[in-house]
Amino acid sequence: MFHKIIGNALDTVSIETSKVRIEVTTEFGPRIKFFGVPGGKNILFWDNEGKYVRNDWKLRGGGRVWTTRPWANETEETYMTDNEKCLGIISRSGTKMEIFAPTHPVFKLRKGIEVSKITDNIFRVVSIVDNESDMLWSGGVWALACTDPKNKTYGIPLGHPWSRWNSFQITYSPYWANHTSLVNDPQISPNEKFMVIKPAGRELKRDIKAPMGLIGASDEQEQYTFWKYAPYISDGRYPQGANIAIYNGPNNFMTEMETMGPQRILGPGERIVH
Repeated sequence: MFHKIIGNALDTVSIETSKVRIEVTTEFGPRIKFFGVPGGKNILFWDNEGKYVRNDWKLRGGGRVWTTRPWANETEETYMTDNEKCLGIISRSGTKMEIFAPTHPVFKLRKGIEVSKITDNIFRVVSIVDNESDMLWSGGVWALACTDPKNKTYGIPLGHPWSRWNSFQITYSPYWANHTSLVNDPQISPNEKFMVIKPAGRELKRDIKAPMGLIGASDEQEQYTFWKYAPYISDGRYPQGANIAIYNGPNNFMTEMETMGPQRILGPGERIVH
């Protein structure tokens, strides 16, 4: 079923099945604000009051569309339209929606999100960037899912399990901007095939080349596992060589499950998706 919810809360559109409910706010972003069992707890971290800020930008949380530039994972234009009210909603048979942010005033980029039901408990989410300029743009688009780490254990399958040549790559970030992450962090337990992360309140960041393209979160109390999957493109130009990343915020305020797309040149009128 497809719903449009307008009330005292944020304007929201949603798709609901017997097993899953997903809500996307049209107030800003666009942003997935809820994903979970109908009537149940939100798998995603959501800051309705906008407590976590960077200048005028509010984190909010949820599922986010993120743009990158070559050699820069974060840039000012990524934040600029992220709090603007969204423009259009397209519903097809109650199982698919597309929502777009306003076009960036300088770079003429328009970012959006497409959500569609595949089965009652599998949804396809597409992060979109359109180049509406008459000039070239280069960069990439990612999908960041801010989750509530309470009672959760996170896992990332490593390497090429289908190949006799098994390798993976991990990028450490001991410090960046005003953040830090331990190299030898007891919150992480890697082995030859899997990286397990159990958040314990310390800030943490890892970027990983993981060809399986999977990152999961298991909730011991609620008895479910939530998987994010994005195909790995073997010849793609990934920042730091990584297609998966995980970030845990100080005091476990959120854990971000990131799947990342490769960067490329985008011509006038072209679209890049992840």
